[in-house]
Amino acid sequence: MADPPSTVPQSSAPEGTAATTNAHIPELPNEVLCSIAGFVDDADIPNLRLAAKVFHYITAERFATVFFQDRAYELSPAGLKALVKITEHPVFAPYIRTVIIGHGGKHHSATYHDNMESAFQNLKLYGHKISLGLRRVRTAHNFEARPYCIGTAMSKFSEKMISAAKKAQMPIESIIADLQNPLVGDRSGEWHYLYSHILRGDGSTAFHIKLSSHGPTFAASNRVSFINSHRRLELSRTNPSVERVISCELPYLALELHLSDCEVSGTLMAKLLSHSSQLKHISFHNVHLVMSSDGLGHWGLVFTYLFAFRIASLESCEFGNLWHGRDSLWLGGGDKTIRAKTRGQVYTVMPNLAARLEESTLDV
Repeated sequence: MADPPSTVPQSSAPEGTAATTNAHIPELPNEVLCSIAGFVDDADIPNLRLAAKVFHYITAERFATVFFQDRAYELSPAGLKALVKITEHPVFAPYIRTVIIGHGGKHHSATYHDNMESAFQNLKLYGHKISLGLRRVRTAHNFEARPYCIGTAMSKFSEKMISAAKKAQMPIESIIADLQNPLVGDRSGEWHYLYSHILRGDGSTAFHIKLSSHGPTFAASNRVSFINSHRRLELSRTNPSVERVISCELPYLALELHLSDCEVSGTLMAKLLSHSSQLKHISFHNVHLVMSSDGLGHWGLVFTYLFAFRIASLESCEFGNLWHGRDSLWLGGGDKTIRAKTRGQVYTVMPNLAARLEESTLDV
């Protein structure tokens, strides 16, 4: 008779190894769980929150910040009801910082304005400044055929939107012209009714032209900004196409011009500088000037123009990482920064740059 089979233990793991069957997610240290969550893309956070309750809790703040900081709703009964509902949410409402309204080109009833006022009253309770903006949306009402009508309708709505915020005593951080909609070939001059709120001091601190987004939050956007307190015009992560949305009024009013991580054409550079008659400070960092024969399409022309026409008003300037296409302006590899902190230093730096001296190592 054959011998009976020997009894084999259920767990045959080698001695000294961890028993993974008991390593449940809730038992992992918080540091490990937070590290796991940190590797997850923003778009996958909702799915991660469904995987386990512990992930639901440790990602709560990130989820609220990413998905509720910037909110956009169409100007419709359903859209504004959704806006009011989210501002009543006890968890997500405190994270809201930006509210964008999509306008289809029609005048709207007072009920809509009442809904906005209710939403703004809810947001006011949290004590945060809120940025307000408009974007055009495609509707059955063909506003493209009657641009003067859409301009009038949106102008009146912007007045009522800001009036509702003031009535609710909700502090306004900034006004936004949201041009992300691919339908729209807007020029910022058509949105003068928005940045006029900034220029006449309606309580907001800045006007932004939002061009595109690399993520859910406004901070990650390509944009043009006019900061009212310093009268500073900023271009961040833009390309030459931004020229179509910059009204001449913005550089004309600017005392400071800041370009960072930008690609600009000679035409755009000429528009920025020729309409800025009272510049006191210029800052260019990581700016690529596109090779062209138009406008100020060469850095030598830019510096010559500044020296000839703007040096009288300039009190300081800063230039770092300037490029002609992919070629660094500085022979040392494009990592030098030239600074002039006083008017006297500007008079020293600018003619050297205008003459295109190769030894551009001055840091004063």
